[in-house]
Amino acid sequence: MKIKWLFISLLLLLLGGCSNNIIENDTTITRIEMMKFAGVSPSPDEYRKQDGEIISVIKSDEKIQRIVKSIKKAKQESTENRDIALPNYLIIFKEGKNVVLTLGYYPNINNSKDKFLDISEDKMYTTKALNLIRQE
Repeated sequence: MKIKWLFISLLLLLLGGCSNNIIENDTTITRIEMMKFAGVSPSPDEYRKQDGEIISVIKSDEKIQRIVKSIKKAKQESTENRDIALPNYLIIFKEGKNVVLTLGYYPNINNSKDKFLDISEDKMYTTKALNLIRQE
């Protein structure tokens, strides 16, 4: 009996470790806006004020779910003790008109990965390349 509960507890722990709670399960993302800043790396003030240009909007439920699912399964690491340049892209997740989450976006790292920066939580999320930015 103890072995059974130990096995179930271990299984739940492993399954829980495969995702993060970056976006609550009861939140329905209806729109994702992609913002680009003018400079290579925006100033913290530009970043906080979201002083950039919206370059695209994703409204397709299928695309939104693919992005959200990928970020929820992303490998995460702390950025608390790191000094990193702010990305020149920002992704704004919305539920209706309400902003749910904003993440800095580093696209196509080594042509195989994307990184998302959550400055409010001091976390970096790494996913496979999602190709969210059209080549300019």
